[in-house]
Formats: sequence, C-alpha cells, structure tokens
Amino acid sequence: MMAYRLRMQPAVRPRANPSAATMVHPDEHRRGLCRCQVHSTASSDRPARGRRASAGYYLHIKHRQFPESKKNPEKSSQKIQAQVASPGRGATMPRLRKDMNMAAVQGVVRVALVGCGGISGGHVRGFLKHAEKIKVVALCDVSAENMNRRSDQLGGVSRQFADWKEMLAQMGDQIDAVDLCLPHHLHAPAILDAAAAGKHILCEKPMCMTLAEADQIAAAVKKAGVTYMSAHNQLFMPVVQEAKRMIDEGALGKVFWLRSQDCFAGRNTRQGWGWRADMKTQGGGELIDTGYHPSYRLLHLAGSPVADLRATMGRFRCPIDGEDTASVQVRFESGAIGEILTSWGFALPWGTHHIHVIGEKGQVFGSGDTMYWLPTGFNEPSKRTFAPVDTFEAEIGHFADCLREGRRPIHSVEEGRAVLELILKSAVNAQGWQETAVVKVQLPIQRTGESAGKLAVDVGRAAQDDSPP
Repeated sequence: MMAYRLRMQPAVRPRANPSAATMVHPDEHRRGLCRCQVHSTASSDRPARGRRASAGYYLHIKHRQFPESKKNPEKSSQKIQAQVASPGRGATMPRLRKDMNMAAVQGVVRVALVGCGGISGGHVRGFLKHAEKIKVVALCDVSAENMNRRSDQLGGVSRQFADWKEMLAQMGDQIDAVDLCLPHHLHAPAILDAAAAGKHILCEKPMCMTLAEADQIAAAVKKAGVTYMSAHNQLFMPVVQEAKRMIDEGALGKVFWLRSQDCFAGRNTRQGWGWRADMKTQGGGELIDTGYHPSYRLLHLAGSPVADLRATMGRFRCPIDGEDTASVQVRFESGAIGEILTSWGFALPWGTHHIHVIGEKGQVFGSGDTMYWLPTGFNEPSKRTFAPVDTFEAEIGHFADCLREGRRPIHSVEEGRAVLELILKSAVNAQGWQETAVVKVQLPIQRTGESAGKLAVDVGRAAQDDSPP
C-alpha cells in the first residue's frame, strides 16, 4: 500500500517535461503560490489524515489525486497521450462485433476527400500529420476553388472531380476509403454509394438525417464488409479520454449525473449560415450540427442506452429555420441522468465546462486539455493539465490505424445512429418552441422533385465555406 504527500515548490520553477500531465494545487490559479508534485512514501510514513494543512496544502491526497490506470499504474502520466493516439487499445474501445469481417488495408491508405469546404481543412491537417500511413489521392467538390485550396494545402492533388459517382467509377481500385465532408443531406447517398463501391468510410457528423437512412447505411456497410467511422473528433479531447478511462475503471463508482456542453455566439445573418440555414439541407438546427458534439460525448461517457428524454429549444440570435439553442435532459437505463446544453446564441455559461460527471466516489470535470478531480468528502479539486491535442489529427490517425489493423473504430454506425436518434427525439419532444422564439423566421416553401446532384450544385455555388460558424 502506498500513500502520497506533497512537496511544495515555487511556481516559477520550470517543468521538467512540459508535455507531461501535472497536478496543480487548486489555489494556484488564484494565488500563484506553488506547484505541487506527488511523491510516494511507505505506509509507515503516512501523515495524519486531513483535508488540508494549516498552510493551505493537502497533507494526504491518496483519494484526492487522479486515480492511476489499473492496467499500467507506473505509466499513468503518459497513458492519456497513448489513448489519444490509439484509443482502440484502451478501456474506452468497443469490442469488435462478430459480424464485422474487416480486412486490413495494406500499406498507405489511399483516400478520396469528398467535400472540400471549411471543415475539410481540419481533416487535411490529419492527413498531413499521418502522411506515412494515410494520404489523399483524389478530391471531389462542385467548387473548383475549394478543391484548389485543399490541393494547395496537401501539396498538390491532380485527380479532381465534381461528381463522386464519376470519381468512384473512374478510380476504382485506386481508392481504399472516402472521407465525406459534405452538407448533411448528402451524407446518406454518398455513404451508400461508397459502400456499394467497396470503400471504407469516414463521415462527418451527422451520419445522416433520418433513422430510415441510418438503417439503410447499417445494412449497406454490413453487406459490403467495409469499415464505417463516425467522425466524432471530440472523443479525442484529452479530458474526454481521461474521464472515460476513470469511469470505466471505477474511479467514480456508480455514475449519478453527467453534463455535456458546447456553446458560442454564431453569425446573426441568414446569408452567413449558407446551407445550414435551410431545414432541408441541414436536417434541423444547432442540435444536429454543433450540438452533435456534446450529444455523442454524453452518450460515450454514460455508456448506457437512453431510457427517456425531455427537450426544449429556442432561437435567440440566428435567423435560421431551426433552433440556435437546445437543452436536453436524458434519463439512462443505468439510472444516471444527463444534461446537454448547446447553443449558437450565447457563450458557454461562465464557470462551467465541456463535460462534468458526478459519481458516488467523486466528480470529474473540465474542458479540452484541463481536468479537475474532486473526490467525495473533499472541498476543492485537484487540477491536471495534458498536452494539447488536435482532435482532427487524432481522428484521422485513428481511422488510418483501424483500416491498417482491421479493427473497429471508436464510434461506428451504431453510435452514429444512437446520437441521431437522441437528436431527432429531442426535436419531437421540443415541438412548439417556435411560438416563443426571440428571433422569428418565416419558413420558405419547400421545393420538391430536386435530385441530390442538383441540390449538390446549388449548395456548392451558394456556400463556398462549409466550416462551422
């Protein structure tokens, strides 16, 4: 049995390894007094149990420190980086389904990037970061300007197409996978065409716009025997990775309550939103877009099916067809309750975090690369900081590893469908919110009889920028 005590050091002392996780005294960010390091001692040297020393430092923090991994306790300070680089080897990884017979891709994975708008720029950073195992060999977009921009970013890609069907037909066995960064209404047809062509698939959120489409995708992916990965990049945030590890290894005990948030003030003109302003191409409002992130984070951390939910929505700033703010309360089959707050109408509530989880043994919360751990019975949390992670780079690296090793991605069709179901049920439950919306919008008459190809051209010409607002 090991105990722990603190050695107090001046705050100005440089860190030996700036990229390593460190534990910081909870008052340091307010008082700037010291940085605390944990040192193990024999049980016989254990100090008297206490919550705080008279000088304001914890004497005994065995239960207050971040719990080490049960699998590699001697490497706990590096474990989070290993999880981000390859989450499939950690406790957060779903088991490979028996019905997934995925053959590994040999050598460098060859990818066609379909949709070259703003969000694809983050994906390209990932391809450049992991160039030794995955590369873009073709671009597809209705905008030549968008393709040229991505080609320049990649150092030159000569094969460029305006139609993904033509691309799949012409390039055939020159492509191993597609990366879909398209407007929402084009996700399902592009996924189905790629699966039919035998290509592995990485698709931006949402997977599709209806549960019927989700079921079609599940059947097509299974029939083709290809890998499908939902591009849920925020699963690679260090705070999410570590919180999931702690939950799975029992550090929090039984989970009681979870909250997941993502809020910022978005554009306040309809033109600025492009295709996202239109219910037909967006499939909803903020919740099916930026709100997808806190939704899949919540489900990932809860690790339990949804039993019931309640939702309400509003529109405070953005003149779009759908909501710009959503609040969802979830009851899980495990008995835990969860909350989602997501908005384009206002910033993240001050003092709150992207995730917060409370269990019988304590609570963990944080954002990005900073996490706090407050065990039950203690008054102040300890703080842990991780090296920053580009979640798009981590996502692309994980996709490449899964294809090269023939294993299941951290989130596949099942998780993509579960998040979509939560969002669609929330929209139904919140019906009537438009009556009290602060910003009123007159919904346009929906056109009918347009093909996906025609819509793709219209959308591409109307919105050159596909980046989140």
